[in-house]
Amino acid sequence: MSEKYEKYLEGVDFQFFSPSPILKDCIKHYVVFCKPSHLISNQYFYPFPNSEIELYFHLNSSKVVIKKENRGKFHNHFLLGLFDLSNQFLIKLHTEDKYYQCIVISINICFINHIINIPLSRLKNNILDLSEIWGAKGTDLSELIYQENNISEIIKLIDNFLVEVFCEKIDKKSIRINKILKHCVEKEGQLTVDELASETRLSYRTIYRIFTQELDICPKDYLKVLRFCKVCKLLKVYPVIDWSELVYSCGYFDQAHFIHEFKSIMNVSPKEFLNRIKGKFNLMHPLHFES
Repeated sequence: MSEKYEKYLEGVDFQFFSPSPILKDCIKHYVVFCKPSHLISNQYFYPFPNSEIELYFHLNSSKVVIKKENRGKFHNHFLLGLFDLSNQFLIKLHTEDKYYQCIVISINICFINHIINIPLSRLKNNILDLSEIWGAKGTDLSELIYQENNISEIIKLIDNFLVEVFCEKIDKKSIRINKILKHCVEKEGQLTVDELASETRLSYRTIYRIFTQELDICPKDYLKVLRFCKVCKLLKVYPVIDWSELVYSCGYFDQAHFIHEFKSIMNVSPKEFLNRIKGKFNLMHPLHFES
């Protein structure tokens, strides 16, 4: 770990646990996130558009407040769906303990339908509790986590549960969606919809239909979100990165194209954004900026 990254993680503790082998394509690792409560802001944050789907399991009194249409709701264990440009959520971390603690599980969107058997369109701009995903099984898992205090044992409970619900065989439609999403992710959004259609040997109309019907997002916006996520990842690690290098690395046509897309998402220029956050990002996913 570089010195710069250690400084960026100052005051925050991470523990990483590996999933069972059968889950290795779906889940890279389980991350236990621990942050002193005095370092948590009491303000709401706008979640950035993101290209990932994550499960959150909060420990002890830790939870998040999700605010939408001026109504706030506490969530303990939930799935955080794909956020696009139209998201209206506000998020705030909360705990009554000395530390805010949660387990974060990033699920590879290219394999999401192996462990979650609901339409991907339901995941867009949505927060789903475990019971909404897995019914009574999800409710039982929440209860088991509530009764257990040892983090390693909680990880085992979650891992065993995900192995149990894992489905190796999926239908042809899901296989095709996975293939398209995998191509987009591997390219990090650095291609046009026409190029995506050509490289996956599908028509533009088919690509557009699959995205709008199955994910409830147009392919152009999804590729834009992927490029934006790469920008955020680079800015987190290299806050003083040269703009021309950033533009080239993230697949924008030129600097004007980059600034235009960034402002269409954040409503401010990249420089103004960095000035606001002073080179720091909130470590919780989705990436945040203070409202």
